[in-house]
Amino acid sequence: MNGLISWWAKNGVAANLLMAFIVIIGLLSFGSISREAQPPVTPESISVYVTWPGASPNDVEEQIIIRIEETVANMDGIKRMSAFAYEGRATFNIEMDEGEDFDAFLNEIKARVD
Repeated sequence: MNGLISWWAKNGVAANLLMAFIVIIGLLSFGSISREAQPPVTPESISVYVTWPGASPNDVEEQIIIRIEETVANMDGIKRMSAFAYEGRATFNIEMDEGEDFDAFLNEIKARVD
């Protein structure tokens, strides 16, 4: 390994040619890199946040999370659900199956939760 490093250190022309080659290849390939200002992103999950100031986590679970679970449980296209109860708030995450229409899925969840 020391022989290779010392050879590059002694041969400045070869090192500069290698550097120039790398820079030229980088500049040529820069034009073929695809760039988008707003790449299309398909969301895969929906989060529902509910606040209830002053409520204990037990109350939040009984009054909010269980009711949302019961309302949303029989929907088609749900891959996984998870819920978290905190003091004064609840977080409910719903992950949809692949290939589902996100807008229709979101509208149905909004209608059921409201």
